Amino acid sequence: MTEFSPDMAVPFSAGGDRLAHVGFVVRDMEKEINRWTSAGARLFIAPEVDPVQKVSCALIGFPSTLPIELVAPAVPGEPSPVDGRLKRGGGLDHICYFVDDVSAAIADFETRGGMVVVPPVYGVVFDRTIAFLQMRAGLVVELMSLERAGRKPGDPLQEYFKACA
Repeated sequence: MTEFSPDMAVPFSAGGDRLAHVGFVVRDMEKEINRWTSAGARLFIAPEVDPVQKVSCALIGFPSTLPIELVAPAVPGEPSPVDGRLKRGGGLDHICYFVDDVSAAIADFETRGGMVVVPPVYGVVFDRTIAFLQMRAGLVVELMSLERAGRKPGDPLQEYFKACA
C-alpha cells in the first residue's frame, strides 16, 4: 500500500494551497451517506465523533475527485458549532486546504482578510492539526496539516489517497 506523501496533494495556486475537501453540514449522517453511496460515491472515512469540535465527520467521494466531508452534530439535539448552518438548511460549509505549516498558513490567510474562528487544534477524524478562518466574503476556510499527528495507528486518509493513485 502506498503511503501518502505531500506530492499527492495537487497544488491549487502558485502559493501552494492544495484543496483537501469541501465540507457539507448535514442533519442526518447515515441518511446522507446512504444517499451519496447509492449514487456511486465511496465512503473513505466512516463517521467519527470529534469531541473537541462537537461534530461527527465522514469523508466520501468519487475516486480522483475532490472528496466531500459530511459534518453533523456529534449528538443530535445537543449544541454544536454547526447548528447555525443547519438552521439555514445545511449544505456547503467550508473548503479545506492541506498546508505544510498551519501557523504560517493562518498568517497568510489573515493578510487576505481571514479571521481565526478556531485556532490550531488536533482534528481527531483526520489525525492532523486543523484550524478554521472566516473570510471577509463569508467563506469558511479550514487549514489541515499535511503531516499527520500520529495519534492513530494508520493514516485515516490512506483509503482516499489509494483510490486516487
